[in-house]
Amino acid sequence: MPLPGELIFLFLTVVMVMRRCRGLYREQRVVLSRGVRGYISCPALAEPPATLIVWTKDGEVVDTEQKEGGRSTDSRGALVIETVTVNDEGVYYCSAYSPLDDLRTDYPIWVTVKGRSMSVFMSQ
Repeated sequence: MPLPGELIFLFLTVVMVMRRCRGLYREQRVVLSRGVRGYISCPALAEPPATLIVWTKDGEVVDTEQKEGGRSTDSRGALVIETVTVNDEGVYYCSAYSPLDDLRTDYPIWVTVKGRSMSVFMSQ
C-alpha cells in the first residue's frame, strides 16, 4: 500500500499531465472565403496562457510582422490574412509557447479557400 506522501505525489503528477494535455484536439479544417479577410484560430490551450504563437505554412514561418505581407496576429494569437487568395491554401501549424511550460506542441490546421475572385471595374 502506498504511503500518503506517495499518493499526493501521484495525484499532483496526474493533474500536471492532464493540464498539459488540454491542447489535444480533433483534426481541424478551416474554409476561408477568397477576396475577404480570413482568420485562422490556434487550438492550443496552455496553462498559463501562451505568450507566443508562431505560425508556419507548408514548412515556412509565416511573417506576421511586415504590414505589406498582409499577415498579422490578433490579441488571441489567431492568424489574420488581410485578403485571402488561392495561394493561402495549405497546411498551417501553430506552435504555442508558454513561459512556465517547456512542452511545445504543433497543431496542424488544413486550410481550403473557396469562392471566386471578384474584380470591380469602374467606368467614367
